[in-house]
Amino acid sequence: MKIKNDVCSITISVDETYTFNSADKKNYDIVYNPDNYENGDYFKALKIHIDTFAKEQTILLIGDYYYDDTNSAILEGDILTVLHNEDITQLRVKDGSIIQRVHIPTLGTNFAIYKVSAKYVIHGEIDIICLDDKFNKLWSFSGRDIWCSCTDKNPFEICSDRIKLYDFYDNYYELDFEGNLLIEKTADQME
Repeated sequence: MKIKNDVCSITISVDETYTFNSADKKNYDIVYNPDNYENGDYFKALKIHIDTFAKEQTILLIGDYYYDDTNSAILEGDILTVLHNEDITQLRVKDGSIIQRVHIPTLGTNFAIYKVSAKYVIHGEIDIICLDDKFNKLWSFSGRDIWCSCTDKNPFEICSDRIKLYDFYDNYYELDFEGNLLIEKTADQME
């Protein structure tokens, strides 16, 4: 995943070869392992390369194995917000320091995080979750099945005034940003 603004350019990838107590630690300026994972644990190591146009640094963030780097981070000014399944970590890009780390307990895996106005919306496997700017849960919504489509429909789409969803059985839903269900149609009704 690559994101950029006028403060910096960031590339996030998974380091699939990382092991603890290995010489490869020297490739990172900072290594964060907040949950104290060890070799043999089921973890994923995120390589976060930050270029502030004046200096470059590479940070390793170790966390839950269930992670998708497609839409897992948001860059706002000099703050990088990273979703690592149930954990959200905010880093200050200028020095790589952790601003805050929040655990959001959910059922299933969380796939992506988006910023909508002053809120964060998380696309999870089972829940769509909305958080305020301090990561307090405002609401969550679950459908009849998991949020993915077996017919190649986009299971999650943020529009200007709503969120459009398809579940595994192609049932369709629309929510507003307050978590209210606007439309629900079964797959049969969509034909």
